Amino acid sequence: MIKMLSAQDGSWHSLLATWKAQCEGYGQDFEEFAPATFGVLNPLATDGHPKAEVYGFFVGDQCWVVCEVNHTMLPGYDGYVLRVRNMTFAPRFDFEDLGVDSYGKALTGLFGGVFALSHAHRKASHIKFHLRSPADRTFFQALTEPLLAIPSFDTVEVKGAWLYVTKKQ
Repeated sequence: MIKMLSAQDGSWHSLLATWKAQCEGYGQDFEEFAPATFGVLNPLATDGHPKAEVYGFFVGDQCWVVCEVNHTMLPGYDGYVLRVRNMTFAPRFDFEDLGVDSYGKALTGLFGGVFALSHAHRKASHIKFHLRSPADRTFFQALTEPLLAIPSFDTVEVKGAWLYVTKKQ
């Protein structure tokens, strides 16, 4: 399940405390864990922004991955675009061998949540999903054909480090 994370409802601070404990459990310093990403996500979660929010994909009460989701008009698009950026996995993904299945579940869960978000809270006909690595690119490249078989999708393409999705109108 995807959930918005914010300081106002305490969910952001809860995530930070949980991930700090995960880092410490592996003998790692949380301040050194993804500082550039948290430099972007923290102001969005604490101060808010009219066009961007922080979301997490949860399995039970555990957040597996967080990201920025921004809702904006971009040149070349007819309508709003949801852009997923600054995707960061829970520290345990860095320090344990959780396997490809868990990683794939996190990616598809986040994608599914953002797709649902594009129908509800942040309506958009287009989704751009920034991929973290060549492995993410390979993963989503393999999903383009199956996704196109679903009537909800008009186009699904991987270009460079981005997954581009246009929903059918």
